[in-house]
Amino acid sequence: MVQEATNLECDLVKNLNLEKHVTNIGQIERQCKFYSKKIAILTL
Repeated sequence: MVQEATNLECDLVKNLNLEKHVTNIGQIERQCKFYSKKIAILTL
């Protein structure tokens, strides 16, 4: 359940970045990790 939510958040981040024409994969990955931690805290 947590993993699914994390994947959805990462997809949202990627879509937002694409809209802004951001192509830096490293930046997307960092944002995914940030949201993963955020979700993990919320689901505790």
